[in-house]
Amino acid sequence: MAQETTGSILLSNGRFHRTAFDIDPASALLVRGDRIAWIGNRADAPAADRTIDLDGACVLPGLTDAHIHIFTLALARLQLGFAAHRPRVLADVFSLLQQEQARLAPGEWLQALELNEDMLAERRLPTRDELDAMFGDQPVLLRRYCGHVAVFNTAAMQRLGLAEHQPDPVSGHFERFADGRLKGIAYEGAAEAIFRAGPIPAEHLLRQGIRDAITDCTKLGLTALTEAAVGFSAGHDREDAIWDSLRGDDDLPVRMGFMAQLTAGEAAERKRTPAFDRRWSRETLKFFADGIVGGRTSALSEPFCDRGGTGTFVLPENVLVAEILAAHEAGWRVAVHATGDRAIALVASAYEAAEGKQRERRGHRIEHCFCPPPDLFPRLKAIDAFVVMQPSFLWRMGPSIEAGLGRRTETAYPGRSVLDAGAQLVFSSDAPTGLFSPWEGVRSAAERKSSNGSILGPAEAVSVREAVHAYIAGGAEAMHHSPFRGRLEVGQAADLAAFDRDPFEAEGAALAATRATLTMIDGRIVHHDA
Repeated sequence: MAQETTGSILLSNGRFHRTAFDIDPASALLVRGDRIAWIGNRADAPAADRTIDLDGACVLPGLTDAHIHIFTLALARLQLGFAAHRPRVLADVFSLLQQEQARLAPGEWLQALELNEDMLAERRLPTRDELDAMFGDQPVLLRRYCGHVAVFNTAAMQRLGLAEHQPDPVSGHFERFADGRLKGIAYEGAAEAIFRAGPIPAEHLLRQGIRDAITDCTKLGLTALTEAAVGFSAGHDREDAIWDSLRGDDDLPVRMGFMAQLTAGEAAERKRTPAFDRRWSRETLKFFADGIVGGRTSALSEPFCDRGGTGTFVLPENVLVAEILAAHEAGWRVAVHATGDRAIALVASAYEAAEGKQRERRGHRIEHCFCPPPDLFPRLKAIDAFVVMQPSFLWRMGPSIEAGLGRRTETAYPGRSVLDAGAQLVFSSDAPTGLFSPWEGVRSAAERKSSNGSILGPAEAVSVREAVHAYIAGGAEAMHHSPFRGRLEVGQAADLAAFDRDPFEAEGAALAATRATLTMIDGRIVHHDA
């Protein structure tokens, strides 16, 4: 969408909440240049070059999605996405793939994303033999919705150079038939290597897909995004080149932050150094400590209830700690995917060792923090570390969470405990794994409802205002933006959004359906329904 800017703009006849906790909102706000120049009663409003009547709309500071995969969302626009079709049995999956195959040339890769076996009656992923029987020499490569699992057939194996008895990598594993043959399902590092080696769409298509996904973000009131792992979908260098090609587009309508999936040594080889920028920030390296609850690869201290096992670390524990410390010493912020209590405890200890007695905290992050160990959050508060969670996982993964964690579900994905400890709580989507809209996340944080109707750990619920705060101020702080955005105050950047309903008065499906009618960043209107 074309971006509008016209001198000074008076936004009038709205309810301007300075923060998520403001219960006495202003009724007008003046933007001059890229800043908020005045806020108050509209009867006292100064003159402006242009006035926009908001017809009583609720206005909030721009929201942040501090952990999202825009590159993967772009891929989902260019490949078959199962989520939109909601297959209920494996036969539905095969039928959708056959429809997609009919549009491809012989031998062309058949790829699809967002496969979720928890929504299938069989509760399992398709096997290599099943895919071979259906698709023969057509290479098939499917991506589980979490992004941590790859499903493939024999033709794909041959293209990828995978041997019949391929050994497991250090950081992942292959499922195997009883005779030792690959079953066509790969986890964690094994899956990541496959995705990196597989084909991706043409650059111009990915560029447009990224822009389209970002435009959809602005329609939800998001004004800043953090790409949560450059390299997770197709390898760092391929993804980074496409992002670099977008950097020169001065009309990209959001602030972007990036986590590079590199070690400090790999960053140095590429001559990358930490760089903070208000619009395009690259100051963070991303690591994976363990796997995921859905794949039963989270590193837990007690076994999963349904399949047993206590998960795995992606890297040997001493190697992970060494890489975190090396990244810190090189001046990087660190973000670590950690879902199980063993993994989270290790990462917290590494952060404590890294921060030491420094007065200037780096603001390292734990992504997900699914099953926190006891007494974690006071420790994170002491070092100003961020807890970055995705509350819509409670809805989307609820049945799997309950089956795998049992009684531990009561404290899984906590909200209240983080706030009570005074630690820094940040909400995000992790889309496309989590639900795309931040308002779905707000609803889930407040309701903690699973898709099967269960309420998961009700004591960990937060209020709607607290959840919105975690998307506004929490996100701004996590991106190191809090000095200049996250509040509707004079001198702050004019990053804001007006909405089609008051989220503080909505609940349930109505709250989740909240949409922006006007979104502004740096004083430019980047989305407007009028």
